Amino acid sequence: MSFQIRQIALYSWAGEIRTIDLQLNSVNIITGASQTGKTALIDIIDYCLGSDTCEIAEGIIRKSVAWFGLLLTDGDANLFVARRTPDPGVKTSTAFYIEAGVDAAPPATSLRPTTNLEGTQALLTRLAGIEENEIPLSGGTVRQPYDITIRHTPFFLFQRQDEIDGRRQLFHNQSEEFAPQTIRDVLPYFLGAVDPQHLGRRRALDQARSELRNLNRALARVDAAALEADMDATTLFAQAQQVGLVVGDAPETRAELITILRQALSTPVEPDADRVGATYSAALESRRELRLALQRTEEELQSFRRTAGEHSEYGLQLELQADRLAFVELMPANVSEGSVCPVCGQDSDVPASDELRATLETLRRQLDGVSRDRPRVEGVIERLEARARDLQAQLAANRAQLRGIEAANDELTRVQDESAARALILGRISYFIYRFDQADTGGDLRRRAETLQRQIETLEARLDLEGVRERQTSILGYVGQALTDMARTLGLEHADSPLRLDPQHLIVVADTADGPLPMDHMGSGRNWVGYHLAAHLSLHQFFAERGRPIPRFLLLDQPSQVAFPADEELVTDDSGTDEDRTLVTSMFRLIFDAVEESDADKSPFQVLVTEHADLAADWYQNAVVARFRRGVKLVPDSWAEQPRPEPDEQEGPAATED
Repeated sequence: MSFQIRQIALYSWAGEIRTIDLQLNSVNIITGASQTGKTALIDIIDYCLGSDTCEIAEGIIRKSVAWFGLLLTDGDANLFVARRTPDPGVKTSTAFYIEAGVDAAPPATSLRPTTNLEGTQALLTRLAGIEENEIPLSGGTVRQPYDITIRHTPFFLFQRQDEIDGRRQLFHNQSEEFAPQTIRDVLPYFLGAVDPQHLGRRRALDQARSELRNLNRALARVDAAALEADMDATTLFAQAQQVGLVVGDAPETRAELITILRQALSTPVEPDADRVGATYSAALESRRELRLALQRTEEELQSFRRTAGEHSEYGLQLELQADRLAFVELMPANVSEGSVCPVCGQDSDVPASDELRATLETLRRQLDGVSRDRPRVEGVIERLEARARDLQAQLAANRAQLRGIEAANDELTRVQDESAARALILGRISYFIYRFDQADTGGDLRRRAETLQRQIETLEARLDLEGVRERQTSILGYVGQALTDMARTLGLEHADSPLRLDPQHLIVVADTADGPLPMDHMGSGRNWVGYHLAAHLSLHQFFAERGRPIPRFLLLDQPSQVAFPADEELVTDDSGTDEDRTLVTSMFRLIFDAVEESDADKSPFQVLVTEHADLAADWYQNAVVARFRRGVKLVPDSWAEQPRPEPDEQEGPAATED
């Protein structure tokens, strides 16, 4: 199942319709002068087939046309697809009108959006017969897998005026970024070398291979880390030997080496006392005892100094209190508590004189006690200060003794250096063991990699990738035979050698006795146009013959340009040289013969040709479906006078900006 174009329709802003009726399973020629709109038909058809952007040139067509439409048919039913013109300054519109089961004429009513870009692309993909699929990509690519849709068919449907005579590109838009790789991806499917089931299995294989590559990279990092760990462990063992942390020869296995290094961590850093020497050891012990004694003495001294300060403050307070009560000695004895002061005779509420004398005596006894204790406390402080000075002097003497021993004892210096070295090596070993314990041994990764490898082997056996390559080569060889016959019919250079389509470089190649000769080395614009025609006609014959899921039409833009200049008013059989007329006639006869040779019931296809030439031959004139001359254009001039409504006045949702 696929489709051809029954009619091209353009709608003006006032609702007028301009149509071009096309013949199915036939050659359709649209001839006319320059700047009449015929070249825009490729972009119009591509736009209606769901292109992401509108490539229709800015000018009279985009300003005057409200909707572009195609009446498509699969031979049994019709489908009308129309797309609204983008608003000014906007690259595209996603507003589509879709109507199924229409008659041979397009809808005459005002069009309103009924679906969007994604819905139209999905519908046309099904109409073309493209099954659900996803293209797997070769390893190492950063591109994401994608579905083959109707948008991958224009590579094989169109040949622009500047493409049909190209020497280095064979397919439509092949010069655009990423287009060559996309053509390589989809060509096997459209040729029938693979089916959707194969694509699914291939996608699973590529995903498994990609995951396995990632696992192998991770395992390589694990193995590199393990090798580095082995080297580090061996180095640490040798260093530990030098400072006496381990003894004996290095073990053969990593596990034994790690065990010995773990054991080395429990080795003391300080050297043995008998290696230091009795004198030095005694001096070290004496230094420790002197420091402890000095610490205790200073703590006691601080305590007694605080006590002395407290006693002094307490005595001062007692003296002040006693001085205040000294007046009681002037009072008469046995004066009772009352309201008359015994000293001045005035009324006053004072304690009895005997009570005041008793308080004064108590204060004087306490003050005598403080006075007796002060010399004892001060004596203790003096003794402690003297002891502290003695201990400090002993420590100074001890330090001098140790310096002397160290200066005179080379063995001791060596042992001290070894102690520092031990501490350094033990630190390194400790850090190494920590990193080793934290490291991933890769066990889970290896098990997953083994599982993936088995899956890959199973998928490879089911896919038969070599068989796929052989099928594509065989198919292209079959297409190449038709290509060679057509090239010989046109009398092209190097057509005496077998010709083929190169799926890697996407050009025609002649297999000569001296080796492969690519199209861009064949020379002459006539040869390049001829090879483009032969290649695309042979491909479409094959697509139709095998029922491949691709639209059944091919649109060629001005193939006669290499013989007849496009700026002449009219190109007929009487124009140009005999050689020019022979070339153009042979090219058109080739196109007609290729279509006529296809079985109209089983393998039909349709060719649309936009041409400046207008040959007088009956077979050519019978194929002309539109002639744009003498004021007749694709878009009537009167449409330019029709006002275009503002975007918010148009029916349906506004066009989507890109």
